[in-house]
Amino acid sequence: MSSRPSAFLIASYPRSGSTWVRTFLSGFLAGVSDPDAPGGPSVLHNANYNRPLLEFDYLSERKPINMRGRDTWMVKTHAKSYPINLDISCVGIIHLVRHPIDVFASGVNYYYRRNQSACFFDHRVRSFADLEAAGDLGKQLDYFLDNVGFLPTRDHMGTWVEHTHFWLDRARTHAPVLTIRFEDMLSDTDNQFKRIVEHLGANYDAERAATVQRELVSFQLADKTKVVWRRGSDYMQGKVTDDQRQQVQELFGGAFSRLGYAA
Repeated sequence: MSSRPSAFLIASYPRSGSTWVRTFLSGFLAGVSDPDAPGGPSVLHNANYNRPLLEFDYLSERKPINMRGRDTWMVKTHAKSYPINLDISCVGIIHLVRHPIDVFASGVNYYYRRNQSACFFDHRVRSFADLEAAGDLGKQLDYFLDNVGFLPTRDHMGTWVEHTHFWLDRARTHAPVLTIRFEDMLSDTDNQFKRIVEHLGANYDAERAATVQRELVSFQLADKTKVVWRRGSDYMQGKVTDDQRQQVQELFGGAFSRLGYAA
């Protein structure tokens, strides 16, 4: 038997539902409401790019999930490729995707709360509402499209296109991959989370799952900047120009056709 720690990956481009999925799985599989708190089962690869999992500083504060008789960690990663340096025995990969226009809109408010000026076209940190009120939302979207994603994340996370194609095409050489669209989690919550749980080899209990999902509606993690926020895509309707839609199709069309997205 491998001496490497057992783990499953939740891989996604930023703002694509990983917090929702991690928090649900923590509650459903481990009975812990906050996956990132002491005693929780979640570890964050993004802050430990080049280190084996067993060397993570805070690992002693966390508690793995018992899955099929083996302690198993839940690892979140936004990396654009499989994190070889984790040195884990990977039992499965949950790959989350979200339409890039909605990734953009969610990211604006996230990076506003994080005070990440490099994510803004003029380096002025503003909320979605403030950008829209100033007539600058279009410029912010142009900045996102020109970089094919969030500029400060490019080195590790790649563009939205690079990230998506890797996890669709090449990750399965490391472990079985299940790709889930954020939009389907919103519209068909029970069935999509059933697929996630069963992909990991666990039994799905619909009543227990519904209880956990209800608790998530108002749940906020210990890190106050992370909120389980399940917003749809309607808030970008009427805010994307024809030229921007054409650019979206040119940039993302190859992935869209595979994922069932429209520009």
